[in-house]
Amino acid sequence: MNKSNDNEDEPDMSEPIFHHYVSAEYLRGFAKQSGKKHFVHCVDIHEKKGFPKSVTDIAGEKHFFRLDEHSDPNALEKAYGSKIESPSLAALKRVCELRSFSNTADREAVLLLFSLFAARNPRDRKSLAENIQPLNKVLTISALGQEGLNSLEAAAALEMNTTKHSLLELSVIGDIHQCLLDRKWVFLQASDDSAGFITSDYPVNLIPHPSRTEDGWGLGFALKDVSVFIPLNRNLAILGDYDAKERLVPLAREAVAAFNSRVIRNATRQVYSYSNEFEFFGPQDTLLTGSELPSVLQALTQT
Repeated sequence: MNKSNDNEDEPDMSEPIFHHYVSAEYLRGFAKQSGKKHFVHCVDIHEKKGFPKSVTDIAGEKHFFRLDEHSDPNALEKAYGSKIESPSLAALKRVCELRSFSNTADREAVLLLFSLFAARNPRDRKSLAENIQPLNKVLTISALGQEGLNSLEAAAALEMNTTKHSLLELSVIGDIHQCLLDRKWVFLQASDDSAGFITSDYPVNLIPHPSRTEDGWGLGFALKDVSVFIPLNRNLAILGDYDAKERLVPLAREAVAAFNSRVIRNATRQVYSYSNEFEFFGPQDTLLTGSELPSVLQALTQT
C-alpha cells in the first residue's frame, strides 16, 4: 500500500508515490500509537542506529511498483492495496484474535499477504538485476554485435526497471502462496515476561532444519527440510512445516529471543519492534536487548 498523507497514517490512495513492499498496516502490529500515527522502534543495520519511525515512512520506496508503459503507472500499486492487502489485513486481524487458521478463507488471505511480502522486496530485485543484466548484455552482443550496446533500445532492454521487476514478482507470488498453503502452521504465543516478537523489511523467514546439510543452492519455500517463520504481531507468530501439527504453543522469552535473532539476520536493512526492549542472542549466545543491537552491529564490523 502507498504512504499516507502528512497528518495521519490512514492510506491516501489518490496519488500513491511511496509504495510499501511491507504493508504499513501490518507494521502497526509492532507499533506504539501516538495521536493518529503509529511508531516502531527501528534499528537500521547499515547505519547501526536505533530510532523511532512512523510505519508510513518505512519498508517502501518511491514508485516501487510503477508500470511505466501503463495508462495508469500506479495501477499495480492500487490493485495490490485494494484487491489483496486490504482484505488480507482484515483477515490477519481476525486470525490474530483467534490465534488459529480455523477459518479457511482467512488462512488463504493471510498467507497470500505474506506471499506478497516474500516476492516483492529490494534485496531480491538487486540480486536479480545483478544476475540478469550481464546475461542480457551477452545476448545483445550476440544478436547485434558490440555496437548494439550503444543503441537506446539496447539500453532499455538491459535495464531492470520497476515494470520488469513487478511483472516477474507477479509471476512467482502464486507459487509461493501454494507452498505456504501446503504447510501446517504452529501458532507461537510470546510469554508475558517477554518483550515480544520483532519483524523486519523482509518478514518472511526461511529457517533450515538442524539436520539439513548445506548444498550450495540456498533455501526455498518448497523444501521439506526448511521451516517458514512469520511474525504476525509483537505477541504472535507462526511457524510452518510440511509435517507439523497445527496448534498453539506458548514460547518462553528465550525462545522468542532466538526467533528475533533469526529475524535480525534475515533483515535486508531494518528491524522493527514495539520498543528497544526486545530480546535477542548476541555473540557467545548472550541474551541482549534491542538497545544493545547497534553496538553489537558496530562491533561486528570492526572484527
